[in-house]
Parts: sequence; C-alpha cells; structure tokens
Amino acid sequence: MRPEPKNKLSKEEYQSVLNIVNRSEFADLMPSQIVPALVDRGIYIASESTFYRILRNEKMQHHRGNTKAPKKIKGKPLVLHSDNGAPMKSYTLKTKLEALGVLSSYSRPRVSNDNPFSEAQFKTLKYRPNYPQDEFKTIEQAREWVLEFVDWYNNIHYHSSLKFLTPNSRHNGKTDEIMSNRKKVYEAAKKLNPQRFNRGIRNWDLNDKVALNPTNEIKDKINKGII
Repeated sequence: MRPEPKNKLSKEEYQSVLNIVNRSEFADLMPSQIVPALVDRGIYIASESTFYRILRNEKMQHHRGNTKAPKKIKGKPLVLHSDNGAPMKSYTLKTKLEALGVLSSYSRPRVSNDNPFSEAQFKTLKYRPNYPQDEFKTIEQAREWVLEFVDWYNNIHYHSSLKFLTPNSRHNGKTDEIMSNRKKVYEAAKKLNPQRFNRGIRNWDLNDKVALNPTNEIKDKINKGII
C-alpha cells in the first residue's frame, strides 16, 4: 500500500474547502477568484489547483454562475469568427478553411468590438448572476443595474490581468500593501507546511506595464522592467 503524500490535505482542511466554495458569497466564483479573496482576509487553506481538484472529486466542477455550458457540435459546421484584417481574409487561409470545412465569419467593418479587454468585460457583465435573462423592463431599471455592476466591477471583482486586484485598489495605489500582505500569508502557510511549497510561494509581483496582444519581444521588455 502506497504511503499518503506528505502534502495531502487533512480531512478538516478538505472539508474547509467544501464549506468555503458553498458559501453564498463564493457560490458563483471560480477558485481563481476565491483563493485571492481568502488571502486578502489572511486565510490560506490550499492552492487554486487543489480547490479545482476537490471540486472535481466531489463532482462540483461545473459552470458556476450563469455561464452556459459548451454545446455539443457533432454534425454542425465549425465557424471561425475574426476581424476584417488582411491576414484573416487572405486567399491562402480561406482556401485552407474551405478544405477543412470551416466557415468564415467576420466582424462588421469599422466597428471596434474586437478589443479582448472590452469583450471580457461584456462577458463578465452578461454572465453576472443577477443579469436579467429576458430584458430590462425600463430604462431606469437598466441604469440602476449598470450602476451596481460598475461598482462591483471596480471595487469587488478581482481581475486576472491585475494579479487579482480590483481596479480601484490598483488605481488608489494600494498595490504594494495588498501584495505585501499576500506574500506574508503565503510565507506563513509555507512555514506550517513547507512540503506544499517545493517550488516556492506564488508570485504576487505585479508588472508596471501591460500591453494589448504583446509580442514576445515586448513581453520580455515588460518582464525586465525596460518599458
């Protein structure tokens, strides 16, 4: 019989993870959102990957919130949606797509709706648990909902592109304080269970610069602090 791994969670820790993911405040969130939120409260139980593994073990790894599960596509044509850029409309690519049986779909000309950050925001908005599934009844109702969403998006929601900070905390210069506290929480967790941190603690350093669709050269410069 194989010995249990030294870094295995105790039964109490395992149950703590289940209790946390079932709290009403976390029920609609993924582990990538839950873990930073706990760390900001001075709590560390397990890594995101461990949270995901426990959810899978308990058959709870489903779409949390209003996100729709992917549809089955057997028997239906594949569609590649892209902008109207020259590379995507080139004869070579179109010929290859036709050979593979893939249909082409393009954004409308001169409509700037292919910004990934904006698209991510739109998806976040549409899949909020309280987003009306039918329609807003009045313009006043729509305005009230949007105001609540903007407050949540800027002051509560953790953004992956900001190392799971809220935009407001980043804007108000609280980055160093928050990241310093997160590192202390992880260091304390490492002292208690060093075998769970063989690769060191999580990197909470935030880049000062970001870029939209950066090249490898720009990524390298950002990481080195050149730009």
